Amino acid sequence: MDDTLTLSYRDAYLRRSDLATIEPDEWVGDNLLSFHSTWLHSTAAAPASIAMWPPAIVELLVSIDDPQEAKQVLPPIDQRWLCLPVSDRYGRVGSDASHWSLLLFDTATRRCIHFDSLPPANRAAADSVARAIVDIVARDHRSQGRVGGATTANTVVDQVETLPRQNNGSDCGVYVLALTHSLQPLLEANLANLHPDTSPNILDNVVDDLATRWIPERIRLNSK
Repeated sequence: MDDTLTLSYRDAYLRRSDLATIEPDEWVGDNLLSFHSTWLHSTAAAPASIAMWPPAIVELLVSIDDPQEAKQVLPPIDQRWLCLPVSDRYGRVGSDASHWSLLLFDTATRRCIHFDSLPPANRAAADSVARAIVDIVARDHRSQGRVGGATTANTVVDQVETLPRQNNGSDCGVYVLALTHSLQPLLEANLANLHPDTSPNILDNVVDDLATRWIPERIRLNSK
């Protein structure tokens, strides 16, 4: 197969084989999500309030046991929200990857919100990612004298029950692309109202609007 370089943008690139992963009945590849992460970063408002980590960084997050080591190798957490792609391989030892979902993490409140188009397929994997990111941010907060919020011992992952289910076995990555693409403008538009002390209901409304209106408009929910 001719796997020529097809598209490059900043430090991200796509080859012909990467673009093939968005064909019907194909599973979106890591590199396509990484490219999307770079593009989102370049289009975010300055200073950025939301960032999407590429799959390789999320996998690194869940594979490092030492929080101090993780802090040294992971990107700085300067944004209010992180979009973390979740692969089902994070929840099972030695498993092959077959499903994507998305974890939205509020770094201010340590709240975790999980978007899964085929629940509960990625619940265990999302829990693993949530505990890992909560541990790192909670340690930072304690070092700054900030108390309260979730810890690894009491991390709760809110499942978005209103997200439409995918009707096939391959659209999970398309959901992650659509979710992250839509979350950025929605959260930035509501940033002034999303104060950590007063925002739970407002954030719930944003999430519900995303799941019930934005995603159905952006994804053709027809069986293949």
